[in-house]
Amino acid sequence: MDRRITPEQWVLHLDAAEQAGVPLSAYARDNGLNVQHLYAARQRQRRLAARQAGNALDAPQPSAFATVQVKPSAIALVAKLSATLPNGVVFEFNFSVSDTKLVGTVIGTLARTPCSVSTRR
Repeated sequence: MDRRITPEQWVLHLDAAEQAGVPLSAYARDNGLNVQHLYAARQRQRRLAARQAGNALDAPQPSAFATVQVKPSAIALVAKLSATLPNGVVFEFNFSVSDTKLVGTVIGTLARTPCSVSTRR
């Protein structure tokens, strides 16, 4: 039955559903219409109205997100720390130059680390 409804008749159905204040699904069910065809007619009407207003729905809409550009920071300088304990164990660390507190903590920890004779080479 839906196939014989003209675009003008769909507009009348859409207006009647709006005036009745009921969802399109209920209106379609109560009037023996295919709800998908009714939704498609509503979409066509919205596009037509938007084109007539000079703002087509198919046109790209401005994004709600702001463009963010990340600038590379200054080149990160890396320092290499190598510590050889009396038992022969070698620790090597790579630090960012800005991690001076961490370097001090590592050196202090290594200085307090007891060396076991069993780990000698």
